[in-house]
Amino acid sequence: MKRWTSMTARTLLLASCSPYGAPPTSTSPVVAAPPAPLCAPLAAGASHATLTYHVAAPIAEPTPVPTAQAMSDRLIAAGASGGDLQVSLAWNGANDLDLHVAMPCGKELSFRDEHDCGGRLDVDANSRRIVDDPVENAFWPAGGAEAGNYVVSVEHYNRNDGPLAVSYAVRVVMGGRSQTYTGTVLAKEQVEVVRFDWR
Repeated sequence: MKRWTSMTARTLLLASCSPYGAPPTSTSPVVAAPPAPLCAPLAAGASHATLTYHVAAPIAEPTPVPTAQAMSDRLIAAGASGGDLQVSLAWNGANDLDLHVAMPCGKELSFRDEHDCGGRLDVDANSRRIVDDPVENAFWPAGGAEAGNYVVSVEHYNRNDGPLAVSYAVRVVMGGRSQTYTGTVLAKEQVEVVRFDWR
C-alpha cells in the first residue's frame, strides 16, 4: 500500500473561467482543491485564466527490514548486554531511529533517560556517529525488571538526509524466549510496536 504526502502545485491555463473549475489532468489523486468559485469572471479582452491545484506525490519505498541474523551480528559487534528482559531495535541506513520502552514504574527508557527502573539503554545509534547498519538495545539484568506492563515504541527522530520511510525490526527477549516485530516509521513519527507483561 502506498502512502501519499508532499503536496506539489500544478497550474492549468483555462480557456474560460468556470465557477466549478476543471478536473486536473494528472493521474495522481487530488488531495486538495481550491474552493468554488475558482476565480472571478475573465476581464474584458483576457484570453485565459490561471487555476492552481495540488496533487500528492508518492513516498519512496521504505528501506528493507534487517534480517534476524543481521540484528544478532550487530548486537554482538556493539557489545550489547542481555538479561531477564531485552528489547532491541535494528534498521538500515543513516536515519536516526530511537527505541522507547515505557515501564511499569511510570518512566520511559530512551536516549533521554538511559538508566532507570532497573533497565538500561546500553546501545544508541546514529545520534552522533552515523552508520549504515544501526542497532539499539535496552536490557534488564537478572532480577532487575519490575513486574507489570511494558510498551515498546519506535521514533523516527532524524532523517540525516536518509529516506522518509524506514522499515525496522524490534526483538523482545523474555526469559530466553524471543519474538520479533517489524514495521515502517515515517520521519518525525513515533509508532507503538508492542505491549507485553513481565511477571
